[in-house]
Amino acid sequence: SMKKTYADYQVWLDSYTEEYCALRDHGTFVTITFEEYKRDYSHISIIPTMNVQTVKKDEDGQPIRAKSRIVVLGNLEDTIWTNSEVHAPVIRKESDRLLTTMAIEAGRPQQQGDCKNAFCHPVLPDDETVIIRPPPGCPISQPGELWLLKKTLYGLRRSPKHWYDEALRTALLNVGLSPCRHDSCVFTGTLIDGEPPLYLGVYVDDFTYFSTSDAVERAFEQALSLELKINWMGKVAWFLGKCYDWQKDENDNLTVSITQTAKIESMLDEYDLTDCNAVRSPYRSGLPIDSIARDNILPDNKPEDVKPYQRLVGGLNWLAISTRPDISVAVSLLSQFMQNPSSGHVDAGKRVLAWLSGTRNPGLRYTQGGRFTESLVGWVDKSKPTALIETYTDANWGPQDASHPKEGIVELIPTDSVRSLLGHTSIRMG
Repeated sequence: SMKKTYADYQVWLDSYTEEYCALRDHGTFVTITFEEYKRDYSHISIIPTMNVQTVKKDEDGQPIRAKSRIVVLGNLEDTIWTNSEVHAPVIRKESDRLLTTMAIEAGRPQQQGDCKNAFCHPVLPDDETVIIRPPPGCPISQPGELWLLKKTLYGLRRSPKHWYDEALRTALLNVGLSPCRHDSCVFTGTLIDGEPPLYLGVYVDDFTYFSTSDAVERAFEQALSLELKINWMGKVAWFLGKCYDWQKDENDNLTVSITQTAKIESMLDEYDLTDCNAVRSPYRSGLPIDSIARDNILPDNKPEDVKPYQRLVGGLNWLAISTRPDISVAVSLLSQFMQNPSSGHVDAGKRVLAWLSGTRNPGLRYTQGGRFTESLVGWVDKSKPTALIETYTDANWGPQDASHPKEGIVELIPTDSVRSLLGHTSIRMG
């Protein structure tokens, strides 16, 4: 519970009150007394909840508002569900980039929206009765009060599945869109006869969309607003941890620069590398990552290395697949030692982060009408908006130290070491 002596007490109280009232007014739950529970629902376990407080940040990593979320401790549910019964699909990274290139080719900025209280929309099936206890210290609930859920809530294990099947997909079908055969989170459809189609990609409760017609986009927004509570956000600015900057070049062609500067700075802060000296390569000369010595220490005996290493490589991998293909091979090599890294592997991972420290602003750029090799995908530096450098990804057919054999020396390489670490090709058929 919050103490009134805290300087930000009122901020968080208002945040919690907003969340509580939104759930109540949306019909997410009805209150029951403990006596009613013992009389009618005693065969059902009471699941605790908690209030999760977060500070929402903008694309530059700066705080913009306080957010409270009432979450069920779904790990305490009695029913054991299979993966297919709880998971909901999300848009593939390739599909996300495809929609961006299509929008750029059409000269139309992608638009963005998010569904308010998304997991609170689906109605719980009759055979899924859930009783929960209000968050500890709730300033609104009465003593001994319990909540009987009528709709899903964040934290329930089946909430994502119910959201996609019963709410989102149904709403999009109702407005005239159909899912793509190859990615069930990409939807297309003709909303107005004789007008061009609309394209939409969704990641849980966030989505992007565009059409070459203003009328189609407005019709879609009006139709979906009748199905779900939507926050319409205009041009995509911040989506899946990526910052989008839409501009017109000197030839009046539309360009978008996609960067993850805030993510990089957050990782630098987490690993105490904010003021580190930037390096000129993600690799340390003379010390190939796949040849770093093992320390022969069991993972359980070095948690101070294993867990931070796994978080570090996971963060680097997110950057690599989103906007930084230049570190893809380094991440691929580091990922081979996720279960049992040595201190040398930890240092190699931090070396990649030090490389990112000096290259925080580069990302991907897509340009309308540009040739693929020159301007469809390229580096962008916010401080030099006119700079253009082609994007290349590293590839290696064998261990790092075997790419350039020394003259006059014949070295036998084990068969399992002669492998391609990465080959990357982007093709979009017209």
